[in-house]
Amino acid sequence: MSNDYTPQSSSPASPRSLNEAILNVTLNEPNQNVIQADCQRTRFLTPQAKQQMVQILTYYVKQEKITYKQGINEILLPFIWLEIKDQPLKIVKANSTLPKQQAPSQEGSNSSVDLERVYLHLKGFIGRYLPNIFINDEFLAL
Repeated sequence: MSNDYTPQSSSPASPRSLNEAILNVTLNEPNQNVIQADCQRTRFLTPQAKQQMVQILTYYVKQEKITYKQGINEILLPFIWLEIKDQPLKIVKANSTLPKQQAPSQEGSNSSVDLERVYLHLKGFIGRYLPNIFINDEFLAL
C-alpha cells in the first residue's frame, strides 16, 4: 500500500475526475457482497450515503489491489460524517448521555459529500496509521 495521496486518473487517454471515477466504479469485486453487507449494516447513514460508501470502498480496494476486509467501512464512516455538509453542530454536556444510536439528521444532505475528499482521507489514514493491516492475505474476509 502506498503512502502517496495523489489521485490518479483511470487512464492517460481518458482523464476523469476522481469523483467521476468513484461514481462510475464497476461493483464487481469477488467479495462485493461483503462490501454491500458491511455498508448496509453501517449505522447512522441514509441509503444514499451507504451507496456512496459502497462506491468508495470498491474504488479503494481496486486502486490498492487488495481484497476488501470486513471493518474497513467502520474506518470510512467518520470521514463520510465529517464531509456531510450543512449539519448543525450539537454540543453535548460532559455529564449527559446520548440516546442509543443518535445521529444528526441527514435529510437531503448526502448529495454534498465530496467523494474525492472522503476517499483521499480514507487512503491517507490507512496509509499512515494502518499501512499493513489490510494487505495480509491471511486476514480473510468472513
